[in-house]
Amino acid sequence: MFTTSSIALIVGGSSGMGKATAERLLTAGVPVMILSHNAENLATAKADLEQRTGGTVETAQVDLYTLPTLTLSLISWKMNPVILVI
Repeated sequence: MFTTSSIALIVGGSSGMGKATAERLLTAGVPVMILSHNAENLATAKADLEQRTGGTVETAQVDLYTLPTLTLSLISWKMNPVILVI
């Protein structure tokens, strides 16, 4: 169940299965935030997904291999509730 404050947080959302998942969720009306370590890929994926679905995509450049960096990023975004799709 999604509420108006729900957002799907998609790790690796700038390509492949992550991007495909983002597209399906956006098509269903679910807001998404895609994460990747590559800012250029994020920008390209954001533009493509928004153009294809009409939805709004948030992005965050995050080094997922560094747990403290990821933890601080999640805290700073203050997303509640968060649906994590891996």
